[in-house]
Amino acid sequence: MTNIELQQLLNRPDSSGEIHIPSGEFEGPLAVSRPCRIVGNNTTLWRSKGPVLTVSSSGVTLENLRIEVTNDNLPAADSVAVNSVQHDTGFVNVEIAGRLKGIGGEEKPWGIPKMINIGKLPAEKECVCILEVIVPVRTEIISDIHDVTIAPSVLEAGANTVTLSIAPIRSGSYIYGEILLKSAVTRRIYLSGSADENVSDFEDGKVLFKADPTELEAEETENAQTDYEEEMIFPDMSVPVPQTNELYTPEAVEDEPVETHSLFMLERGMHIPITCDEAEIELLYDNREFPMEIDAFTFMADKHLNVTKNDRFVFFGNDHSLCGGVRYLNAPDRKVIYINFNALPLDVAEVDIAYSIYQNPLNLNFSNLKNPAISIKLSNGQQLIYRLEPPLTHNTLVGLEIGYSNSRWELTPLGMIYPMGLESLCSNYGLKIK
Repeated sequence: MTNIELQQLLNRPDSSGEIHIPSGEFEGPLAVSRPCRIVGNNTTLWRSKGPVLTVSSSGVTLENLRIEVTNDNLPAADSVAVNSVQHDTGFVNVEIAGRLKGIGGEEKPWGIPKMINIGKLPAEKECVCILEVIVPVRTEIISDIHDVTIAPSVLEAGANTVTLSIAPIRSGSYIYGEILLKSAVTRRIYLSGSADENVSDFEDGKVLFKADPTELEAEETENAQTDYEEEMIFPDMSVPVPQTNELYTPEAVEDEPVETHSLFMLERGMHIPITCDEAEIELLYDNREFPMEIDAFTFMADKHLNVTKNDRFVFFGNDHSLCGGVRYLNAPDRKVIYINFNALPLDVAEVDIAYSIYQNPLNLNFSNLKNPAISIKLSNGQQLIYRLEPPLTHNTLVGLEIGYSNSRWELTPLGMIYPMGLESLCSNYGLKIK
């Protein structure tokens, strides 16, 4: 389904006043001009600049949707996910990445971070960190991370001090996950960190984030002065309206100039949405005279994290999957993994990429590499770099996780050393190697 066809659906509610949107991702801007209930199905509406969705009618409810402005480096006026002209739009299980306009209280600036990197924590010790946030409305706050608890569980409108209590974790373990903030809609904060037995100078009560009231006041002034007139989609009425939900497949775009992006440095635990068709992934390091080969391994796993078919384990002995979704270039000077997201089977829920110094008589490990990093080149022109951070004292690591979540693929850099080796890692996916 195209965004034009989706706009046609939004223009024509059925006799019950409901519009059921297929699963998938649809680029805005989109508009709703009639009273209706819009029900998604693991559906993401997105745009690089807001508004993504403009609701000009009263009596509209949005349900089971994620609505996202994908560019984080925009002024407040351009980061609106939903613009509610009549101010009465309802929300049921809707996640927002961006701002709301026209929703009482919700449209005021939120003094919350998008990402928090705790850094290194002492191993085997309970740690306490602080967030000083400002929220415009009463908000429930929930930790979705096993080792992190939060107090209080409800934030009142205004300034709040949030205490993160992190349970003792062993050295070399990582924390990554999400904190959910639920008011009329859901917002997310991504949290990452690691434990290190050599850390001794950590002080409980460390403030990880402090909202700036002056910045929020300036943002609110800017919001009040902004006129949100936006271009709308005028559908081609010759295109028939789909009668049933369809599996969304991004359309191939030919002969279109590629948008140039600056290089973006990733940090462990980030969740990066992938809004294009293809990726090229390569391990880089400076000492090309490194005496052992480093091999790449790709696991195409289902929702239970099992690799159910042999061809879905792609490595030097099997350089492509039968579906054509993953290919491996195993050249002497380059180890490159190519992913075509359109070609991946529907039951593949996660693509994990690992590296190993296989058959290692010199007993080397990744700490012997100079400036190791993983390069990710996307077909929309973006280039991402994830620098692998020590400790790297084993010969197998899981570099990237690419999971299907909220109707889209998301990339999470891990760089997690796997101390038990490649054979054990493979067994976690139900594979045996010889």
